[in-house]
Amino acid sequence: MVSWQTTTTLLSLFGVPLVSKGLALYRSARASAQNIPIRPTPPHVNRALNILFVSALLFLLSSLPYFTPANIFQQTQSRLAIPTDVLFARLAAARPLTHTDHALKAKFHSPDARLLYLHYGPDVVANCQFCRSDGPGSYLVYALPSLLLPHLAHLAVLGLATSSLLAGPEGSRFRTPVTLAGVALAAADVYLVASHAQPPYTAATTTTVGGHIDAFFWKLRLYRSLALTVADLSAALLLWTTATNRLLALPPRPAERMEHGARTLELALAKLKALGSVRNVVFRDAGLRDRVGAYWTAEGAVTRAMFEEREVVEGVRAALARADMGGLMEQADRYTEGVFAGVEVVRTPMGAVG
Repeated sequence: MVSWQTTTTLLSLFGVPLVSKGLALYRSARASAQNIPIRPTPPHVNRALNILFVSALLFLLSSLPYFTPANIFQQTQSRLAIPTDVLFARLAAARPLTHTDHALKAKFHSPDARLLYLHYGPDVVANCQFCRSDGPGSYLVYALPSLLLPHLAHLAVLGLATSSLLAGPEGSRFRTPVTLAGVALAAADVYLVASHAQPPYTAATTTTVGGHIDAFFWKLRLYRSLALTVADLSAALLLWTTATNRLLALPPRPAERMEHGARTLELALAKLKALGSVRNVVFRDAGLRDRVGAYWTAEGAVTRAMFEEREVVEGVRAALARADMGGLMEQADRYTEGVFAGVEVVRTPMGAVG
């Protein structure tokens, strides 16, 4: 047993560096995505998120006592060494006996069978026909299908939620990592069941289940359901943060950038054509041309009147004194070059078409 002092010492030695390293990695990943705008969750990613949320909810519900086989020692508040007839008499007074209860009653005359019951649960001990108490490995072989079934369902959910057909490139990007995480959970589960050793039976002769006797099957079932729930929620969080460009955002592919640039140029060209048409209409019509001239004549008069006021002149002088004229000139030059560069880009396909 690790003492609290040892735990705090380890946390003080390794906790702070690990946390600072994690924060540095997060800031680095976040900085790399600063130039990529956050976007709404794509519809196909929403479908994958819904699948992961439903799966997490089902695994969470499976951890409730209602869906968990009862521990008859805990249900009857009995010692592990209680006589078999007394144990099942108490159980019959609490509820009707089932087929599994009768099978357990026939096997509980062996002390090892009771320890195996705590290790593998009621179904394995009651229904395994080829298992022997002197060969615990046979119980592990029989328990493997039911042990791996939730993990196989979990891997199927992860594969569905990260498939390119359902979740698009945002989901298929993490298909391999989440699959490996699901396989690692399954391997860890099998390893815990295979390597766990129950305490000696002699230690249970005067101790109830609430003492140090290890109800391993029920604890592991709870931890398994919670681990699969956390795994699904973590996958959903990873998928959502990356699909919305909040974290680990990927820059657009060259083809996407070219397509976006082409659309931008087409939109600019359409606006320039519309502006040219409006100007042609205005200057070909005598009435509209006179109204435009009158408008700019009035605007010039207002501007001259404003600059004849002392307060306006002093305000303009103060603003010019505070302004960085060199920087403003550089910005104006860059803007002008960008405008004429855009005009040349727009003009080239027009000349080619003509």
